[in-house]
Amino acid sequence: MKMKMKILFFHINSIFILKFISAQNNIKNECDIVNKLLNIQSNNCCLESGIVCSSDGHIIKLQLIIENYYASIPPEIGNITYLNFMYISGNGLIGHIPPEIGNLTNLNYLFIQGKHLSSVLPFELGNLSKLNEFYLYGNNLSNFIPSELGKLSNLELLNLLNNKLNGSIPVELGNLSNLKNLQLNKNNISDDIPSSIGNLSNLEYINLSNNTLTGPILPEFGKLTNLKSLYLSYNNLTGPIPPELGNLSKLETLSLSNNNLSGSIPKDIKKLKINLYTSNNPLLDTENSYTALIIILMVSISFAIILFSIIYLKIFRKNKKGGKNTYYNNHISTKQAYVNTFADDSMISGCEIP
Repeated sequence: MKMKMKILFFHINSIFILKFISAQNNIKNECDIVNKLLNIQSNNCCLESGIVCSSDGHIIKLQLIIENYYASIPPEIGNITYLNFMYISGNGLIGHIPPEIGNLTNLNYLFIQGKHLSSVLPFELGNLSKLNEFYLYGNNLSNFIPSELGKLSNLELLNLLNNKLNGSIPVELGNLSNLKNLQLNKNNISDDIPSSIGNLSNLEYINLSNNTLTGPILPEFGKLTNLKSLYLSYNNLTGPIPPELGNLSKLETLSLSNNNLSGSIPKDIKKLKINLYTSNNPLLDTENSYTALIIILMVSISFAIILFSIIYLKIFRKNKKGGKNTYYNNHISTKQAYVNTFADDSMISGCEIP
């Protein structure tokens, strides 16, 4: 019996020892990758700030700010497969986004930001099926938005603002049924807005402003009944404002300024208690434009009256002054004539007749 207990105890100890050795190997292998980002040499990076490891020696969280030195994201980061949270930012972040990040299938939060980071968006990011929040704003990302992002079925937030992305909005983004927040503003995205955006029934915030989008404002936006903010300003959108936007009972802000919209603001939209921005749409009839026209007209009339009054007063004063001068001259002339006549008579009376 004692022998069996010793054997059992030995086996249990062996399992713990093997797990410990395995954990140490895991930590070493994964720390070698992270050390490149941290610019350090550490056998146990789990002790470093911003890094969280599991009990079996796998890194599950990275929260790193790269400052005062330069570092790029190594492609080997795709081997840290237990990672579920990745935040890497800072002015020292350079290079590109490695496509190997697409191997991190346990990731539910991704944030990468660095003004010196230039890259294209790898289509492999579409493999991150558990991803909830996706932040890649404020970089120098170029080229188009990969359609593979439409496979991120659990995504609730997609933020790609302030990059150099071009091309059109992928139709496949309409498959993101759980999406609540979409920010693609401040890029070079062009072409029409795809009607599939109308499928995003959970969407609460959408910002597509400061691009070069063309075509009409979709009536399909009227299907987004959870929408609170819609920003479409500073584009090249044309046509009328669809009355379907009046269905958005939860809407708080509608920004349509600096486009080429025409027609008038639908009555159903005017009934909504929202912050409405429609300035700098030359062909759009708004109350503001009528008010501005009335103000301009009143100012013009006032200016004309003042100008007419000034001219009239100048002419009146000139005529009045001219009248006085005429009277004075006539009066003097009469006196002179009388004196001259009297003088002539004197001369005549003083003369002797031969």
